[in-house]
Amino acid sequence: MRESHLWLTNTACLLLVLGSCLGCNQAKKLPSASAPKPSQRTVKVDGPLLVLSEQGWSDSEAEWFYSVTQGSQLIPYDWFAFLKTPDGRRPFIASLADFGYIPRNKSDVNPLGLPIGFAKDVAEKRSWVGLTCAACHTSLIEYGGKSYLIDGGPGMGDLQGLLKSLEEALAKINSDQTRFDDFAKSILAENDTPDERTKLQEAVEQMLGDRKAYNDRNLPNHADDAFGFGRVDAFGAILNEVTVRFLELPSNQRPANAPVSYPFLWDTPHHDKVQWNGSAPNSYGGSLARNVGEVLGVFGTIEIPAIFPLVGYSSTIQIDNLLVIEATVKALKSPLWPIAFSELNPAAVESGRKIYQINCAECHVLDGFDRDDRNRRIEAKMSASGTDPLMASNFRTREAETGRLEGSRVNFNPIGPEFGQNSSGETLLIHEVVGTIIGGWKSPPTDRIDEIKLREPILKDALNKYKARPLNGIWSTSPYLHNGSVPTLRALLKPKDRPSVFWVGSRKFNPMDVGFETTVAPGRSKFDTSRPGNSNAGHEYGNALDEKQTNDLLEFLKSL
Repeated sequence: MRESHLWLTNTACLLLVLGSCLGCNQAKKLPSASAPKPSQRTVKVDGPLLVLSEQGWSDSEAEWFYSVTQGSQLIPYDWFAFLKTPDGRRPFIASLADFGYIPRNKSDVNPLGLPIGFAKDVAEKRSWVGLTCAACHTSLIEYGGKSYLIDGGPGMGDLQGLLKSLEEALAKINSDQTRFDDFAKSILAENDTPDERTKLQEAVEQMLGDRKAYNDRNLPNHADDAFGFGRVDAFGAILNEVTVRFLELPSNQRPANAPVSYPFLWDTPHHDKVQWNGSAPNSYGGSLARNVGEVLGVFGTIEIPAIFPLVGYSSTIQIDNLLVIEATVKALKSPLWPIAFSELNPAAVESGRKIYQINCAECHVLDGFDRDDRNRRIEAKMSASGTDPLMASNFRTREAETGRLEGSRVNFNPIGPEFGQNSSGETLLIHEVVGTIIGGWKSPPTDRIDEIKLREPILKDALNKYKARPLNGIWSTSPYLHNGSVPTLRALLKPKDRPSVFWVGSRKFNPMDVGFETTVAPGRSKFDTSRPGNSNAGHEYGNALDEKQTNDLLEFLKSL
């Protein structure tokens, strides 16, 4: 069997020993419980801010999560302070809210006032602005003149819009002498000399080239296929980075054309498998491997030398911080339905519970699940429910040339198989993640050869399987299905009435239908379910309910 069918059942060999490391690192790095806690979050919103209670985090833990660094390097930090929007009318930082990112007030630890999920990442030679988990996994809901912050909720960010605008802003500096002069004066200050300007010009050209190359690899070219608010093809980008950028093989590039909604984070460390397609095991260091892979897709960097190394790959990834992020998320709980939205009807909730047990509980487990149990374990329920197959199919069928890895040992296993000329993208991803982790600790963990198993051949009906999970907090995670193709829970329960086109980007909540407003308005993105990857078909459960039964089921779902 080809090495491309190699699968490490517990994510990767050589990682089992990390279990003992996780606890000690987490204990050392977690935010101090005795640290001063702000009276409120530094989040800046229009109107009063209400932070939902009962999510398990203190203000200090949440503030730490919003800006903890991972090794993501988007653009030099000092540049970001002076960068203007493409039209030159305002600071680029001020435009980030236009792309759905949640603004924050300036503070001692955030002097630029970077939004939630944007962080100052200090590297060896300079500091960078990079993304963190919170950029994609923090949400805001508006209702009744108040804003409800949902820690771990699916973000509304338009990453494609942001990255294209950043490329345009850099291009303006590179091509417009007046814009460059203003930028150089701000950046160089007292060091503004002809030699330093030449160096800065070269650096701007290099950075523009880097940002444009990333965008060309990982963003759709056609406006009708734009990801829009709240979606990105994360796996497409990650696989392009590990097979194209780090191996320097442009021929490996594939379209990142299967955007999905940002998953919500609560319960994630308690699942046996995560990701929409269940591709990432959590056990035996799998959670760390998953998080390393995420950073590789959002501006983290690894170096794969021409001569195969014995002790892993050098990288920008901050492994210690990733360990603590996972430990912090373990304490996160789903948000509770706010009474201000509506008081739940006990009789309707009980009626809805019975309907749920008949129509939903087989996949979305209910019995035995306790959101307050810190040791809860959740088993993935994988099923082919007829939803859009593109994301799962792209990942499972991805193949690539191995380039400089050809002839080297897969996952650094000294007695394991060697890479051939081609490999599955999945195998290359795991290999580079393992190399990053080994390199991050500077010495290889103990071998666990017995953990290596052959991946089962991919069956055709497995290409459309996605993961069902408990639905606690589901009311706060609109739009629905893995690709965000259904705007409300009510529409999900009425397949024939699902809109074929709607608009995304509003944070205004509709408690009756359980989802955001979807009418056309300036600044919102169009969601067309006829486009590839956007199908709203499938998951037709509970579709025979009458209006009262639908309302009762919705009432129960709000209570979870």
